[in-house]
This record gives sequence, C-alpha cells and structure tokens, in this order.
Amino acid sequence: MHGHGRPPHGQQHRPPLLYMSGVDARDAMEQLGHSDIKTTLGIYTHLDKEHKRRSMDKMEEYLNNACQRQSIVHNSAKTKTPETL
Repeated sequence: MHGHGRPPHGQQHRPPLLYMSGVDARDAMEQLGHSDIKTTLGIYTHLDKEHKRRSMDKMEEYLNNACQRQSIVHNSAKTKTPETL
C-alpha cells in the first residue's frame, strides 16, 4: 500500500480491469499480490454488485425511454381522425 491506505497511482484500477476482463479470483489474487483470497473476493464481490447496479440502471433507463416513445406514438395515433389519415 502507498500513503493513506491507498495503492500506488494506477494500481487502484487493476482490480476492476481484472474483474471486467474475466480474470478469475485466484489469478487476480496473484496479480494483485494479495496473500489471502478473501481480500480479492471482497473486491470482486463489491465490483459485481456495482456492475449489476449499473446494468439495472441502464435497463431501467431503456425501459423508461421505450415506454415514453410508446406513449407518444399511442397518443399521436389517438388524435388522428379518419380525415387526417
């Protein structure tokens, strides 16, 4: 560790990169220099929760936008009369 319990510059980005690229926890443990797999699993668990939350946020945004577009199309169709078609 480097000053104030933080890893040296650039090192804090390695766990997310390893996780997102699919490196398993045992290999990541070795890459990160952890002496205990629990440390790596704790980081991976946190990253997994964060990744899932972001994915769900993206899905919710997509669904909200799709519902709004559908509502606009539906309301537009309701206002048309046979003469305007």
